[in-house]
Amino acid sequence: MWARYLAEQNAGRTPTGADLDRIAGTHNYGRRILRKWRDEGLLRSTSTSEVVVEGKHQTSSGRCVTTT
Repeated sequence: MWARYLAEQNAGRTPTGADLDRIAGTHNYGRRILRKWRDEGLLRSTSTSEVVVEGKHQTSSGRCVTTT
């Protein structure tokens, strides 16, 4: 599911929990996994749809920049 989330981000889209459920064939798991990723610091809640991956920002354009 994480790989799919990153692929969607790289394509300029931010998948919702419902999108992830459709991909995985689950019900309400997508929202839970998004919340878990946010709690673990993998995702940030921003209006610019950025993903934090191991201390790096990955923008929706797929560009990674190191954060401090």
